Amino acid sequence: MVLSCEQRPGTTCLDVDYTIMDADSSVVSVAVAAFEGGTNSLDRYVSVRSLLEGTEVNLGTNIPANVTNRLSWNVAADWQADYVNLKVRVMANDGRGLLDIGFITLPPSGTNAALTISASPITGEDLLPDWYWLLATGDPSINLSTGMVHGVGGAYDGQLLAQGSNTTDTGRAFLFDRMGVREATAPEVERARTGPSGVTNLWPPRVTAGPLDRPKAVNEYGFDTGAWGPSAWWVVKE
Repeated sequence: MVLSCEQRPGTTCLDVDYTIMDADSSVVSVAVAAFEGGTNSLDRYVSVRSLLEGTEVNLGTNIPANVTNRLSWNVAADWQADYVNLKVRVMANDGRGLLDIGFITLPPSGTNAALTISASPITGEDLLPDWYWLLATGDPSINLSTGMVHGVGGAYDGQLLAQGSNTTDTGRAFLFDRMGVREATAPEVERARTGPSGVTNLWPPRVTAGPLDRPKAVNEYGFDTGAWGPSAWWVVKE
């Protein structure tokens, strides 16, 4: 949570005070990025590199949670413009990976073995912050240029992974590899959706969470049977 973001009068220094609220972890990993024009998009991404007065210690691993930390950023050293409107994004990770995915396990059925599948799908909206995190932490396996993320080295070398606010099919595979999951097959999703009775129940959930209000509906497994459309993907643990 960004508490304040103020430019020091007569300077190009921006003081950002933030706190990471986490009831389960006393320390977290923290990264920061900025967006020109206040728009969350890879086209407007600005790297925050030139921190002043030792405040770089408030980025990285083992950063105290539930306290106020400061970042003092020399904006002019990283963004050349006479005037710029910036939105600063402070990101945190408490060790749960790129995405905190909730899984359910379906019991064995007939010739089908037990299956561990995500309870709700992953959407393109979920994936965009992953690129911000990887860029802000200086991940060497990707590169950003003119709003496009390309792979660097390995199986994804030179391939377009994301552009603007969209993740490509290849980029989705890249992120799923990093998460240790694969996209569920259509039969796997159908098995979870129909449940043990072979009927797709659409019971209203007692509680929803997240920006997309997951789950939309549930069956007896606790699987999200809501209408998500084609741009949503369930995943299976590898």
